[in-house]
Amino acid sequence: MKKIAGVESIINNILTELGYSSQDCYVASNLWELRRGSAQISIAYDMESGFIFADAALCSLPKDPTNDLLIFLLSQNNEPGKIRLSLKGDVIMLSWTAYDKYFSQEAARTYIEEHLLEADRLDNILVAKYGCIWSK
Repeated sequence: MKKIAGVESIINNILTELGYSSQDCYVASNLWELRRGSAQISIAYDMESGFIFADAALCSLPKDPTNDLLIFLLSQNNEPGKIRLSLKGDVIMLSWTAYDKYFSQEAARTYIEEHLLEADRLDNILVAKYGCIWSK
């Protein structure tokens, strides 16, 4: 069995602290997927660039998005922190990026925990209040 170190070890430790089995979440080399409620988050580490990317596909835009929905989406990025909403086609994404040289145990826990909470909270709001469509 190989020894796990660095970013991989930090992410595995955080997942365990948050009650996840790091083995169950580990889907490929430097790629983890985890669920909380209705949200699924993917965390990927690119060793060459040193960047850690985390994404959650929350839901899809309705056929005719309202101005209220668009204002809500834009307003969410005014909040402090590094988790950001964006669009990938018609899919609303909640994402963050970090650099491995500054990725401490505390920072990792904050990023992952907040991402899980926000993804699970926002997808419900977007579907119930703004008519967005659940991701498959």
